[in-house]
Amino acid sequence: MLPNFMGRMWLTDGDGGSVAAIYGPSRVTYQTDKGDVTITCETDYPFSETLTFTVNGAEDASIPLTLRIPTWCDEATLNINGVAVNQALLAGSFVRLSDPVKQGDIVTLTLPMTVEKKELPGQGVCFQRGPLLFSYAIPQQMTEDTEEYPNMHGKKPENPDFKCWNITPTGHFNYAYASDGMPIEVFYPDVEEIGGTIPFDLNYANVKLRVPVKQIAWDLVDGRYTPAMPEQGHLELLSNETQYIELVPYGCTELRLTIFPDANAEALPTPAEPDYTRPADAPDSVTMIDGRYCAYFELPRFCWDTPIYCKVRTANGTTDLQSNEGGDLCELVGTTAIGREVWRWTGPAISEPQPVEIIFTNHDLLTDIMPFDNGGYYNYASHLYNASQTTGIVEVEAINGQSSMFNGQWSMFNDARFMIDGRRLAGKPTQKGGVYIHKGKKQVVD
Repeated sequence: MLPNFMGRMWLTDGDGGSVAAIYGPSRVTYQTDKGDVTITCETDYPFSETLTFTVNGAEDASIPLTLRIPTWCDEATLNINGVAVNQALLAGSFVRLSDPVKQGDIVTLTLPMTVEKKELPGQGVCFQRGPLLFSYAIPQQMTEDTEEYPNMHGKKPENPDFKCWNITPTGHFNYAYASDGMPIEVFYPDVEEIGGTIPFDLNYANVKLRVPVKQIAWDLVDGRYTPAMPEQGHLELLSNETQYIELVPYGCTELRLTIFPDANAEALPTPAEPDYTRPADAPDSVTMIDGRYCAYFELPRFCWDTPIYCKVRTANGTTDLQSNEGGDLCELVGTTAIGREVWRWTGPAISEPQPVEIIFTNHDLLTDIMPFDNGGYYNYASHLYNASQTTGIVEVEAINGQSSMFNGQWSMFNDARFMIDGRRLAGKPTQKGGVYIHKGKKQVVD
């Protein structure tokens, strides 16, 4: 990432001019027909607001200079050699100075930063100051993980200095933002500048936010898994006491809370009931099984190898649905109109306790945890329809929405390569140990 970042800090425009595109302490030299021009940027950006560009070079050499004004900054100011520049500095634009810069010029760009509370409907709020997103660094402990996991290709790095770690919380994270008229504060702790420390070091973060919060009922799932966000408007306060916690730049954290539930947000409107009616072009193999529980899984096109297993949990059951191990072997029973495999789980007799939750896995990848519906038809994250309902309604996007694209282009996709999350790769990966999907199978670069 760093070579990519540094390689794009300074660019050249179509006329050979200098463009400061990504800000940070840096120095660049341009060649002109009158000699070299060197521009040095001195700044603590993105932690501070001021950038100072000092120009040195051959006596008669000069070069046009363009500066980037970030989209979040509405009140940028600019001066050259101590004199304010009367030039439009529009947020989200590149501004070329009226005159080229030359030996001895000092250009000062100030980008005032304010704290912005961003609302994410149905999720919570987050906090940004200038270009930096802020997070709460959850107290944590790190222990080396030496276990080898067969389904993760051993999870054993070739470099013994590049270790695997388990990071677990040792303190509270169950906080909801609760303004109650209390402001968000910015402060700058006194930190000792030690040579060699990286800018995003939790111990040396030189700008922090204080945010008012209240503790809420919000725990890890099964004592170890990341919990879902609490439902907006239905938070359970553990205390009505408002306290301040400190937030640091996101890049300073490892285990963190970035999106905070909002203690004052109103409940969302009740969503419309999904239509689980069986579509007209549902595969003929999707039917109810007399006297037994069953469920169907539509295999994603590129990212899943087979066979498929199903895991269910009853109301009083203890099955770990977060794990991709175990489960009942499913049966391949058919395909959709666009060629996706359909796998069926056949369960116990309906006289047995009914499952309440379900997942599908191939002992590597696994679906979201979904509510069980006897005869339900599922994709990676959704219950689409029920096998027992009558044919007639056809609006099921996951079944029909992309058929026109795939019917004519499957030969092209058949030899394509994809990342684990389904994004298409431009070519075959070359990084040793890299994992990708080819023809529905997971591959590892030798």
